[in-house]
Amino acid sequence: MRVKDILKNKRRADEILSVGPQASAMEAIKIMVEHDTGSTVVLDEHGKLLGMLTFREILHRIHKDPGSLTNTKAADLMDKDPGVATPKDTVDQIRNLMTSRHLRYLPVMDEGRLQAVISFYDVARASAKSADFENRMLRQYISDWPAEE
Repeated sequence: MRVKDILKNKRRADEILSVGPQASAMEAIKIMVEHDTGSTVVLDEHGKLLGMLTFREILHRIHKDPGSLTNTKAADLMDKDPGVATPKDTVDQIRNLMTSRHLRYLPVMDEGRLQAVISFYDVARASAKSADFENRMLRQYISDWPAEE
């Protein structure tokens, strides 16, 4: 299974939640809360991916300096190297990337354009679906095994 298979059930690029680098942290938090999501991408004025802002970065800032979010910009909080996937990547590849770097969200880029953001939940669901299918096929194969004479 590939990332492109996961994307069939995801938001289109024009529906991806994003903020600009100069947006306040409070604006980003408001978007994330209103849309019940744990992340937003930070894009420049041309739609280029600059980074990823998740509740992890926000919580780290609050822990480090409570009350500092008032004057903080998205660019000051974002993960500037969030890792990316492509539609051609396998689910195994991105699962390994996400687990090794402790990423909960991963932007999907295709030819320099942001296509979607997938979550670890999306990857787990796709992996479970693939394993279920494989198990059904194996059970069918075993049950159709020719009897010994």
